[in-house]
Amino acid sequence: MPLPARSALVLLLSFACIAAVVQACAAVPAEECGRKPSHVEERACYLELARSSGAELDRVQRELAGQVERWDQEADDRQRTKSLLLASFERFKAFRAAQCEAEASLAAGGNGAGDMRLSCVARLNRSRITGLRAVGLSLG
Repeated sequence: MPLPARSALVLLLSFACIAAVVQACAAVPAEECGRKPSHVEERACYLELARSSGAELDRVQRELAGQVERWDQEADDRQRTKSLLLASFERFKAFRAAQCEAEASLAAGGNGAGDMRLSCVARLNRSRITGLRAVGLSLG
């Protein structure tokens, strides 16, 4: 891949990350969990949001990796891009864990920490999904 094409890909990935951060700040359906009649139901709702968004994130990551494998570029470029994407998937997991732990700490030891953590996981997963889909669209 010529240097300008690589630069464009880096720029596109950067914009996708910025879009993901902006999206992460938006309201998410977690509010619906807070309106459940009991804490047991709230917790189940947060667990489901985190589980379903995690499953969707895994699916979108696999799809994007597959798109890169089929990308109309030199094999070395495809492999390098795929390696970078796989590394970014792992780095996102580390970021998500640290960020959600920080947000959960805002409960100051209260019983809402777990719900805050799960809500954060779902929110960041959805944000990441949005960013990865934008990258996938650029590949055609």
